[in-house]
Amino acid sequence: MKTAIVVGGNRGIGLECVKLLIEEKDVQKVVATARNPEKFPKIENGEKLQVEKLNITSEESVLSFAEKMGPSSYDILVLNAGVAPEGNDKSFESIKTTIDVNYFGISSALKSLFPLACEEARIVCLSSVFGLRGMLNLNPNPNVFEGNYVFDYGQKLFSTTLAKTTFDELDIIAKRFIEDQKNPSQAQADGWPSPEQTPMTAYDMSKLLVNNLVRLYGEKAASEGKNVLINSACPGFCDTDMTAGVPCEKPKTARDGAESVLSLCFIAPGRSQPNGKMLIDA
Repeated sequence: MKTAIVVGGNRGIGLECVKLLIEEKDVQKVVATARNPEKFPKIENGEKLQVEKLNITSEESVLSFAEKMGPSSYDILVLNAGVAPEGNDKSFESIKTTIDVNYFGISSALKSLFPLACEEARIVCLSSVFGLRGMLNLNPNPNVFEGNYVFDYGQKLFSTTLAKTTFDELDIIAKRFIEDQKNPSQAQADGWPSPEQTPMTAYDMSKLLVNNLVRLYGEKAASEGKNVLINSACPGFCDTDMTAGVPCEKPKTARDGAESVLSLCFIAPGRSQPNGKMLIDA
């Protein structure tokens, strides 16, 4: 019987993941996290559900949650927490918040929770095809090998170059991106994705960084011999609170998106792939 953890399980795709996991016969417990667990929505047949407080932008909160979970505490981990405030707010604070939550928050959660995985555990980070948009805007031609520091970052993050990054390098890139956004015109001149290329520069960068983070953890998982698989997933354009402000029809429901995510959570035991990959359900 499996134990599942859904980080950011109080709304949208995360909440639908919780509901679907509760329906699974071989899942005995579902731990859902939220910043405000007292506001967690009522769920039908919620006997399996355990709601815990977690703020992934607080190191203290992450460490406390990890300590409460303990070693070998989960078979399934879904990291769904994320924000996209740039649709209505293009300020520096909005950009910083996006990177702090979507990249640094996920990185912090993985750092503490990855070691707690059971053998054959499956981990999925919510991502977006917009991470690829960020990748292509950052470095439209990976076959060119000369440029400034932003170009060099693009070479490291481009998925087909097989360039090697490290956990520390990803943090450096994220911090430099934030710092450079204090001067938007200079950031654009230096080659960072610009508002002319994308309406959500920080969101795109955050997902590109998460995809690379997953790639590194995939290598780490493979080297540790526990057959843990970790992947990122773009569930497609779903009708959620996050996309509510986008004035167009959404082709998928939040439940559709959750089904795509959970398909990676139930990869059969003994399989070694996919691992460290981004899968897109467009």
